[in-house]
Amino acid sequence: MTNSAGNRDLLTAAITQFENVIRAAPASSAHKPTPCPDYDVTELAAHVAVVVDRLAQALGASRTGQGGDPDWASARDRALHAIAAADPGKSITLPFGTMPAQSAYGVLLGELATHSWDLAVAIDRPDLLDQTLGTAAASLVSARIPEHPRDGMPFGPVIPVAADAPPYDRLAGWMGRDPAWC
Repeated sequence: MTNSAGNRDLLTAAITQFENVIRAAPASSAHKPTPCPDYDVTELAAHVAVVVDRLAQALGASRTGQGGDPDWASARDRALHAIAAADPGKSITLPFGTMPAQSAYGVLLGELATHSWDLAVAIDRPDLLDQTLGTAAASLVSARIPEHPRDGMPFGPVIPVAADAPPYDRLAGWMGRDPAWC
């Protein structure tokens, strides 16, 4: 699915998937490391909250509260509402550029699916990952993100995996993560 409704629906599913993985994270895992080298479990959840909050703002959702970083629940709710209400052709500006919302949905699908994998493997719950979503994300990121050069990009070199590897292994490898991370 690469049409505007498809990207919107896939991103909505990716946000819901991240929610499901967060809910499954035991309190004891709050400071466990993740395959994303910059974040532990708590920091990763906060990072994803900021990402989806930025999308909500770019789509025109107003922000309530006293400022600071958003909590996951409010960012999730605002983003899901804004995605459902937005014209997918609307031009929006995010930290990685200005583009139609439908294109941004595809970019953010890759980020949210990757971070869902990061969190799921950190808490030993890869069973929570939707393989169809992983397949779509792996396809989109490998088409959008070059293998070389990667200077200035927020992920490492591609880690080779077999072409017939499971979708999240392909996604993780393309995003510079070791699919065998433990």
